[in-house]
Amino acid sequence: MSIDFESEYGVNAGYVQGLHEQWLANSASVDASWAKIFEHEDPEGAAASLARAAAAVPTPPAPTAPDEDPELERLTGVSRLIVKNMTASLAVPPATT
Repeated sequence: MSIDFESEYGVNAGYVQGLHEQWLANSASVDASWAKIFEHEDPEGAAASLARAAAAVPTPPAPTAPDEDPELERLTGVSRLIVKNMTASLAVPPATT
């Protein structure tokens, strides 16, 4: 079961998705109330999170592509939708008189 953050949390989708990713990495890193929500909505993630916590093996960071700037982060939630709509609007010809 995958959580649809945008339909469930609206403008807070990016924030909640960030909490979910934290929870997946370490279930103790988020508030207990959020952990309870994520355990209910994402049982597969809960099992994986508990397995990772039990293993506690550090993994090296994934290599980044040469054209990716480490200072940039992927847009999520409303910001992503605004960029998507603005990019699509570039195909609309401007009004002229």
